[in-house]
Amino acid sequence: MRFQRSAIYFLAFVLPPLSVGVTLALMSMSEVMVHKEPAALSAKLPAPLARKNGNALAEILLGANGTQLTELMAPAEILGETGSIDLRTVALERKLLPTTGEISILPDYDYANSPVADILIIPSILESEDSATLNFIRERAPKAKWILTLGEGARLAAKAKLVEGKKATTHFMAFDDLKKTYPATLWTWGPPFITDGNIISSQGITASIEATLELVAQFRSREDAVKIREKLKISPFAFREEPKPELKISDVLRLMMNAGYDWNKLTIGTLLYPGVSELGIASLLDSLPRTQNLRVFSISDRRAFVYSAHGLALVPTEAISDSIHADYVAVPSSGQSEIAEPKIFNAWVGTNGIHLKTFQTVAPGQAFAGALGWIAELEDNSSMAHLVGKFIGIPATPEKGSAVSALWLRPFLVGLLGLLLCYFIFRRKDAAKKHSI
Repeated sequence: MRFQRSAIYFLAFVLPPLSVGVTLALMSMSEVMVHKEPAALSAKLPAPLARKNGNALAEILLGANGTQLTELMAPAEILGETGSIDLRTVALERKLLPTTGEISILPDYDYANSPVADILIIPSILESEDSATLNFIRERAPKAKWILTLGEGARLAAKAKLVEGKKATTHFMAFDDLKKTYPATLWTWGPPFITDGNIISSQGITASIEATLELVAQFRSREDAVKIREKLKISPFAFREEPKPELKISDVLRLMMNAGYDWNKLTIGTLLYPGVSELGIASLLDSLPRTQNLRVFSISDRRAFVYSAHGLALVPTEAISDSIHADYVAVPSSGQSEIAEPKIFNAWVGTNGIHLKTFQTVAPGQAFAGALGWIAELEDNSSMAHLVGKFIGIPATPEKGSAVSALWLRPFLVGLLGLLLCYFIFRRKDAAKKHSI
């Protein structure tokens, strides 16, 4: 009897905070992880940018339900800097499409009208079972001089049988599944990218930066890749021979704590402006939401097409108005000393008391380090910055602040309430039993 009651007390302490945390976390994560179809624009769709005479053509696939943002933006930034490779986007339909960040994009071509490319880039897209996309890959891959797979784009390459008998790699969270599902591929964990024949595969997200530089080195020259690295100030990937990262129970608990028990989530608007660095926008929209307690969206003076530094047709989720609230507005890197901010933006920030965080002068190659540093500041400790760094492929971030989160007090109090409620129920039950005797 005593053991049974002790077990009930234990469950009364554990189950309420776990149930509340899981329920609130699922509600919070659904807002962050579900990529909604962008609202339509009334504006006429712009024509694709003209190609430069003599330039090679690279095409990157976009998914109808979402494309991994950094794996889209890294090739756009780096290939755009070559001056001799034009990057164009292609999808099943030419309409506004979501990404895994709070920003949408208009593809340059649909599958039926896209020109044959010298380089085919396959990022992580959310419909890996889509037959039209697989057919497009199978049809275009033999015509491409080089193929670049980024992250879980390797799943599509494997399904299309492009990497049978070849070495390949992918994101650590997909690695074991792909190794089991496609045993004919020599799945290899280690460096951020692997080259086998004319196929370069990468671990994805920020490893896409190194993989795209390698593509430049192979397709153009090693000297061109070095020049781009130096111009964008891209630090060499800190590769170490180490076991494949694993998602630990402590990682899941930390994300659940932020999602379920941080009830004062900050809202951050990320300014989208003409000429914005692709890596700059990705560093904020792909990193900050992974904390699960930062609500992030993209914003501009109006909801219309905004062209990035190298010609991507982007559309923000929100237009500036009095009804839009934000605790912070972040200005991504432009690689320049100044940008022309719209007057409406300055008025909105000034009259609403919004905090401004600017990364304008941060080199595109340092943008992710800046974003992780800001996460450490906002969280007042570096543990979440380290966890986000694990997901996106950056091995380490500077230590800052305490590693213990005050959020742990909230589930403890919920558990304590459950324990007290159980105690009073047993007390009333014992009193009633005693009275009946």
